[in-house]
Amino acid sequence: MEKHRIQINTVKDRLNFALHAGVNTAMLGATVIGCGYSNYATYNGAPTARMLFAGFPAAVGAAWGAWRLCAVVTACCRNTSGFSDIEPGIHAQKAEKDSFLQQTVRELSERLGLKKVPDIHILSGGIHDEGINAYASPLDGITASKSFTTLLTPKDQEAIISHELVHLKERHAFKQLAVNTIGSMARYTLFADIVENGVDVASLITHGNAPLMEAGMHAAIIIGSMAAFFGSMAVRFFDKRYARSLEYQSDRGATQMVPPAQLIDALLKVRNDDIIRCGPDAVRMQETLDMFSVHPALPKRITRLRAMQKTLK
Repeated sequence: MEKHRIQINTVKDRLNFALHAGVNTAMLGATVIGCGYSNYATYNGAPTARMLFAGFPAAVGAAWGAWRLCAVVTACCRNTSGFSDIEPGIHAQKAEKDSFLQQTVRELSERLGLKKVPDIHILSGGIHDEGINAYASPLDGITASKSFTTLLTPKDQEAIISHELVHLKERHAFKQLAVNTIGSMARYTLFADIVENGVDVASLITHGNAPLMEAGMHAAIIIGSMAAFFGSMAVRFFDKRYARSLEYQSDRGATQMVPPAQLIDALLKVRNDDIIRCGPDAVRMQETLDMFSVHPALPKRITRLRAMQKTLK
């Protein structure tokens, strides 16, 4: 079987990462500068006030970003068996070396050129007995729900495993971590500025002497707070947009290992299972509001895969 022949990460994908990381970095820089300047102006350049207030939003954002980084890295480094420590009743079982699932992972990993063949774990107990689900993490490999093994055919399992292996091949977890950490710092710096603006309003109401200046400052603070709020929402949507683009990239990479029709069949079964468990109205609502999710709506993914299928004919 040929190795290292599958190319997934295109120039467009690299530009997509650079765009999202760059925009979040620019937003963070503009936010810190803007918060610092507005606080400096508000407190008339008083050194003590500038030190205490101008740095407050940036410090909150930096602390949140650092916490998020540590949390995600810890989660990635934790063994899958650690789920039982966090969620009582959850059990993780590593697939046997000669099982169909592990053999499938091994063969597809060789085709992708992965240096290390990841393990595959099956979760059972609690919510993991419900719904077809699978995900990949850098150190745990692939983790799948019990329903993944009971409700899907071997062909379906192969298709979804292909998708998850592309996530590992392209280091999507680390790319998303980089983009989200910068975005989180910008977003929570903006939220901290909103809180600080509230303190400013209270200070003006309590200690203000010039009514006209108070009115002007109130307007400026309200406008600044609104801009900070909508800016933080924009950063959040931007981060989720990047996460959805990684799902599309993994679908595209998976079609280089399995036919698009095979992945389409697997996704249709996943969607049908969601409808049975959650109801058609709930699924339609979730798909309509997929802009708030890190995963694209399944019908959108299927539409793209069908377009790929036509180009291959």
